[in-house]
Amino acid sequence: MKDTFEEMMVNNILYQAEQYLKELGAFYPFGCAIDKNNRIVPLSAYSENDNPPAQELIEVLEAGIIKNFKEGNYFIAGIAVDVLLKEADRSYDAIEIRIVEKGNEQYKKQIKYTLKDGKVEFGNIQS
Repeated sequence: MKDTFEEMMVNNILYQAEQYLKELGAFYPFGCAIDKNNRIVPLSAYSENDNPPAQELIEVLEAGIIKNFKEGNYFIAGIAVDVLLKEADRSYDAIEIRIVEKGNEQYKKQIKYTLKDGKVEFGNIQS
């Protein structure tokens, strides 16, 4: 069952990231969760700053996720962050999904992407 929820969440995040990338070419951290009723819950963060640092938004998202886990509202949640991966002498655009599960288990998945002519292509998911 865990894999199904994780897959639902990752697919939702990738779909939303694709929309942001097509429209804006980048995105601020955002996320989604699967709640206790097996529904997808979109997650976003707000800042009074017009151009907030990503870490500020990540901290707001994490605080909301922790609160909802403590209240028993979420089964699994993830935060998507637009990152630059460095491998050998190359850099790649990627989406890093920071996943939290009930019981506070945390791990990351990374998906490289390319954006060309308004189209987004995702690579394989790396754990």
